[in-house]
Amino acid sequence: MLFTSQEFLFSFLPIVVILYYIIRIFHAHRVSLAFLVGASLLYYAWWDIRFLPLLVFSVIFNYYCAKAIAFYCKRSLFFFGVLVNILLVFYFKYYNFFLSNISNLFQVEFTLSEITLPLALSFFSFQQIAYLADCYKTKTCEKNFFDYSLFVTFFPQLIMGPIVHHAEMLPQFKVAIPRDKILRDFSIGGGLFLIGLFKKLLIADQVAVFSDSVFAAAQSGVNLTFVEAWSGALAYTFQIYFDFSGYTDMAVGSARFFGIHLPINFNSPYKSTNPSDFWTRWHITLSRFLRDYLYFPLGGNRFGILRTLINLLITMLIGGLWHGANWTFVIWGAYHGLLLASYHLIKKLSAVFLIPEIPLFKVIRKYFSMFLTFTLVVMGWVLFRSDSIETALSILKSMTLKNGIYPGFLSNFVSHENIGVSFMNGIIGEPSSCIAWLLFLAVVVFMLPNSMQLAHFFEETISVKESKYVTPGSEPLAITGYPWLLFKGYVLYPMIGFVVLSVSLILYMASDSSPFIYTVF
Repeated sequence: MLFTSQEFLFSFLPIVVILYYIIRIFHAHRVSLAFLVGASLLYYAWWDIRFLPLLVFSVIFNYYCAKAIAFYCKRSLFFFGVLVNILLVFYFKYYNFFLSNISNLFQVEFTLSEITLPLALSFFSFQQIAYLADCYKTKTCEKNFFDYSLFVTFFPQLIMGPIVHHAEMLPQFKVAIPRDKILRDFSIGGGLFLIGLFKKLLIADQVAVFSDSVFAAAQSGVNLTFVEAWSGALAYTFQIYFDFSGYTDMAVGSARFFGIHLPINFNSPYKSTNPSDFWTRWHITLSRFLRDYLYFPLGGNRFGILRTLINLLITMLIGGLWHGANWTFVIWGAYHGLLLASYHLIKKLSAVFLIPEIPLFKVIRKYFSMFLTFTLVVMGWVLFRSDSIETALSILKSMTLKNGIYPGFLSNFVSHENIGVSFMNGIIGEPSSCIAWLLFLAVVVFMLPNSMQLAHFFEETISVKESKYVTPGSEPLAITGYPWLLFKGYVLYPMIGFVVLSVSLILYMASDSSPFIYTVF
């Protein structure tokens, strides 16, 4: 049941919200939380009921494992709990990948099983591993089973995050929503949910038609030109951002219907000025998990520059592998690990040799750094999106003028019988006009405020400065430079929501929405 599906928009979400507040009218706060647990389990079972027992087992096992860890304070119990979670992820996600690579390496035949990846397995497993680690370090854990169950299964963030921290969420479940804040929560949550719906339906799904065609062409052996390759790479760059940030907006927005504040997960990542800055803005909750529960335990930057570079590389390798059982993800993680290591090395050398800053070139350097970082990120997305290393190398070579610049844009593969739907069937029209479309998206990404700033409710979320669990150093979610957003009040949100909903529903009724990219992770 996608957030963009008719079942969710017109049945599940409104029914759950209405019943939740009917229960709350009778001052049954604990009952309303138990109802949310049941609704969340129903939401998960709607996808594939076969894996509901796995989710229930994971919740029960980690709850009682955490209680044992807190009571006995034994490291062996902590490692046992982590091992069980990792083994579950390994079996469903990496077992066949591991066997196939062993088979290729040692020329041994293995019979591969048909294993279906349970939805959201990586997300709720990571979330509970972090919980076990914190229980071991602080010797405290949640005593109420329903509160813990809701922390894990809360449906707005269950499928694709944000990967929430128990210290952010559990206190919120224990406090009843003041009645004077319900209208504000509905206004803010509804506005953000509709902005996310707009991102997914009107931007991500539409530009996906073009990016899919380009990558399918490369996969089928077509030699792309410079413009074709870069246009496809940029199209996917914008697709994945508007797809995943759109989902996150809908997750944060729908959580606000129940008075729950989810943490910020995106903060204009393509405006980053270096690789480190990018990972404090992109998928913030995953970045902080990798930092707090992998990079820091490895030693962080406490043991010299060489150890720091190795720790960065290991962390990003595992982060890449987390996204899927494919060597392209591993190489993508290694690529970002090398970018981070290179940046930290350059930064260290700059400090050692006291390279002075020239104020006159400060602005130029900022925008050049932003352009360079964005270019490197785009090249990384080619690895991330490609089905194989060969496809990725083919596109990357084409991005270096290997096959010419602009010989009949897309004409050599748009009609290819193996490509599938043509970009001409998208909302843009002629294939050559995709350049104008990409320029428009670039203006949206680089010139306009992000969704949190646009909705003007960042002070109502768990902000970068307010939570010690959110990645430090991120740019504050300020609206300086956007004076037209300073208008306060509840009138603005319904106005924005009405426009976004009207346009989105028109498009939605005309075509089916594709699954979110991160549902496969």
